[in-house]
Amino acid sequence: MKKGLIVGVILLILAGFAVFYFFMMPKELIVQIENPLDDGAVYVLTEYGPSAGYTWGNGSGVLVGHSKGGTHNVTSRALYRFNIAEWQGGDITLHLYCISITGSPGKIEIYVISDFGRLPENQTGSPHDVSEVWNKYQTGQKVAELTPESESWFEVVISADVISSYISDDGFIAFMVKLQDESIEPGNFYGLLTSEYASESNMDPPYLSWKE
Repeated sequence: MKKGLIVGVILLILAGFAVFYFFMMPKELIVQIENPLDDGAVYVLTEYGPSAGYTWGNGSGVLVGHSKGGTHNVTSRALYRFNIAEWQGGDITLHLYCISITGSPGKIEIYVISDFGRLPENQTGSPHDVSEVWNKYQTGQKVAELTPESESWFEVVISADVISSYISDDGFIAFMVKLQDESIEPGNFYGLLTSEYASESNMDPPYLSWKE
């Protein structure tokens, strides 16, 4: 009888801890890319700079670096935006995945920038001025310099103060990923995950996480 009583008390204590953990401990919230046009690229013909380029969403992966596009050298940057309207404060962690590495592109830089809005699904015609998006990093906040590894996730923690400074009125936070040295030779670039690539490959898409 005493043994049964002791076991019952232990079970009640364990149940109490479980209830406390479930209701009182911080919960991790995860926000993924909301729309296929919320991630993609801005790229320019290198010899002309942002006066001749395209913005582009809904693509299977995105290049960050210096590559060849037909007869032109092309410099590319990645763009991501997330709806964090449920965010109530605290640091946020950005989770991105490096699909591949070509050449020796060196370090990348990650900036929190003002929201660029939905990206065009398929821009056609002559290259045009993309300075408005291309130059957003100049008024953004650099939050990381790092060297991704191929076929690996990498994370960047963004402080609550930075988030508060850049969250849009409708609750979006945006990021730009670029090479630290964009003057390198063509053939040096990273391939990064987009939501489209993730869907095609049965992977988790790029996401943010934070403690509630």
